[in-house]
Amino acid sequence: MSFCRALRSVSDSMRFLTTSASSSISSQTVFTVKRPANSYVIFKTEKLKTVPAMSLTDSNRELGKQWRQLTEEEKRLYQDRYLASMAQYKKQLRELNPIKFTSARCLFVTDRLINLKDAKPNERLKVAAEEWERLTENEKTEYEQRFRESVRAFNAWEQRLCPTERIRKDDLMYLKQNKVRKYTNVYMFFLVHYLSSLKDVKTTDRMKVAREEWDRLSDDQKAEYEQKFRDHLVEFKAREEELLAARRLEQATKESMEDMKNKPRQLRSVYQLFLTERLANLKDLNGKDRMRVAAADWRNMSAESRAEWEQRFEQHNLDLKAQ
Repeated sequence: MSFCRALRSVSDSMRFLTTSASSSISSQTVFTVKRPANSYVIFKTEKLKTVPAMSLTDSNRELGKQWRQLTEEEKRLYQDRYLASMAQYKKQLRELNPIKFTSARCLFVTDRLINLKDAKPNERLKVAAEEWERLTENEKTEYEQRFRESVRAFNAWEQRLCPTERIRKDDLMYLKQNKVRKYTNVYMFFLVHYLSSLKDVKTTDRMKVAREEWDRLSDDQKAEYEQKFRDHLVEFKAREEELLAARRLEQATKESMEDMKNKPRQLRSVYQLFLTERLANLKDLNGKDRMRVAAADWRNMSAESRAEWEQRFEQHNLDLKAQ
């Protein structure tokens, strides 16, 4: 798997975990952590008690005025408190919803992207990848250890999922593999289809151009997209039911085949019992040679050995009747 594909898999995992956190799950499984307030809300919460009794609108206006009068150094104190709370929030969220990283390098880059918000979006990956190459062997070994721990944490988290949630998680991955996508709103439906026509526009400008185009649409044109979006939801539901029904049938067929494979067979003779077990030990030979060797072993078998196989055959039949 290439490095970029590995990063995309991390991004997809994060999106899935966000979806899982808001879905209906068992009360024994916790996925969400309360997101910390930003620097302004922290300031507002502290100063709200000092504002004279007034309406909510007036108090918000007064607190906004006080916030704008703060110096950059004073604002930075609140910003540092927010960043510390956000770091703790992300740590807790990762513990409750661990990401399935594909490598130690992918884990390192994910950590670095969080701290590279000041860099341009198209340069963040490049900077993080260059920093990885500059790490010493000891530093890379530490990330290798963290990567192994993250894999164990993810596997343990999957085991804690309730059966309903685990089935839904597998269904979402199955739909994704079959390229079945559900748009969340009409603007997202418009955006995905419109971006495909902006291949000549710079990547950093596409979202801005698409938003301007959406704002220029008339009410009638937006109504057409709303109708297309509703049609899409109907088609998605039908396609989802069709694929999942086919998947359920495939799973039931596999389980039935496994049951048949593990279920003891009704054997008609002692030789068939011997042949079944002997052929299983001659997998290195081709079909004809396996049968030839097994038949020769049976012919050269002593009377005492055949008597033992007779007893095993009788016991096999008794076990079948007991089941």
